[in-house]
Amino acid sequence: MTTRVVTLLARTPARALALRAALAAMTSWLVIVPMGGVADDYPYYAPLGAVVAVTSSVEVSLRTSVQTVVALVLGAGLATTVLLLDLPRPLAIGLVVAVGTLLGALRRMGEMGSWVPISALFILVLGEGNPAHFVLGYLGITTLGVGVGAATSLALPPLHLIRTRHAQDDLRAALAERLDALADVIGSEQLPSEGDWEVRRPDLRAHSAEVEQLLALATGGPPVNWRVRKGRDEGQRLRERGRALAALALQVDELTDVLAYRERDDRQDLALPAWLRPAAESALRATADALRSDEDRSACIDAAWTAVRRLASEIRRDRHESGDDLFGAGALVVSIERTLTTMSPAASPSVSPASPA
Repeated sequence: MTTRVVTLLARTPARALALRAALAAMTSWLVIVPMGGVADDYPYYAPLGAVVAVTSSVEVSLRTSVQTVVALVLGAGLATTVLLLDLPRPLAIGLVVAVGTLLGALRRMGEMGSWVPISALFILVLGEGNPAHFVLGYLGITTLGVGVGAATSLALPPLHLIRTRHAQDDLRAALAERLDALADVIGSEQLPSEGDWEVRRPDLRAHSAEVEQLLALATGGPPVNWRVRKGRDEGQRLRERGRALAALALQVDELTDVLAYRERDDRQDLALPAWLRPAAESALRATADALRSDEDRSACIDAAWTAVRRLASEIRRDRHESGDDLFGAGALVVSIERTLTTMSPAASPSVSPASPA
């Protein structure tokens, strides 16, 4: 049940982030209320700091927490200094906003730079009567909330790793479906038009972009979360798998381009004559099966290589007997070969039509 909930949250990051933020806010409130003293006057600053610090990525959450605390300190120092100058209220407000904005624009402040003028304004306007008391409450309690938010991010599972794995699975499934669709085209009696190819062509780039983005979020920082540290090998596997899938997407795109250029109803020089189509269809389906396989992956990859060898052999025989160049068919074999090599570099025999039988 727990695994199912975590998986569901990983697939819906907005809900996962909302749950983290709510949990951090409630926890910070429960921590601050019993403290008494200054906490009785400003308890709401604890959940405020907690929500600010919570993100779906542990590394980003910790960086945000540090930047928030620095912004609060700078804002408090700026407001306290302006209060000591005893300037007219409009001038004091303009000064803290101007200087606070400049300080917040420093590159090291990141996205939390806007909190410098906000913090300064809070203290300037609300803490004018008793600035020391307000600064202590605002700065201390908000910082405590930030700590609770960071701790919450550290304690919960690394959802980006889970979401990355699912995105990679989706990409792999989409690539396999593309190969099956190409096999359907080759096995069909009616060739598609140029427009049909554009309609049939699924958009894999969106899948690839999502994988790359999630990989950057999941493995782009130091493994500070104990769960991520424990699963460091998994993070490395995700990196390698993501790179392989990105390369596969390019190979399958290339394979599609080869067929879309020559296998159309407006061309006479087709990539595949009729007697080569069954072998080409079998090679594509075997490659799709290898791509989506898990338990018997090695056997499926071997079967795909066998199918490609058979296709290459038939191309050589046909070329020898008819004298046709069959460049399109040869390009198809090379594309399938590169796809299989990307899937399993350790088992990549050369089967291109130009090599000896």
